[in-house]
Amino acid sequence: MALQANSLAIVLLTLGCIGAGRLVDRFGAGRVFVAGSLALLVSSWTFYHTLAEHKDLLFPMYALTGLCVGIVGAVPFVMVRAFPPVVRFSGLSFSYNVAYAIFGGLTPMAVTALLKFSPMAPALYVAGICTIGLLVGLYLLATKR
Repeated sequence: MALQANSLAIVLLTLGCIGAGRLVDRFGAGRVFVAGSLALLVSSWTFYHTLAEHKDLLFPMYALTGLCVGIVGAVPFVMVRAFPPVVRFSGLSFSYNVAYAIFGGLTPMAVTALLKFSPMAPALYVAGICTIGLLVGLYLLATKR
């Protein structure tokens, strides 16, 4: 059952990435980051806090959360614009790969360490990442980027 729910979430994540890209083109990165980060925060927090008591909500909540994770589709837009054209390719690939390596390596350890303090450690970790996304969105809005 978890594999089926995960497969559904992956499909909706794909649609969410496409949607986030379209929304960035229409409304700008700042607005999309703010709205997308808040949507992901609410959906993931609700997902983690209702799943234990309402197993029947696994599919719809996981699907909704997967859709909201699509906010990651807006990240490349901001990253590409963060570098001048002369160093865009090398700057983007270097920063993306370093960040991916750091967070890819530290996330499992951080969540595991947080589990000692709370069984909701995954929800807290995602909430922290959503807060960063929200702050980035507010920064982009404030600087009119």
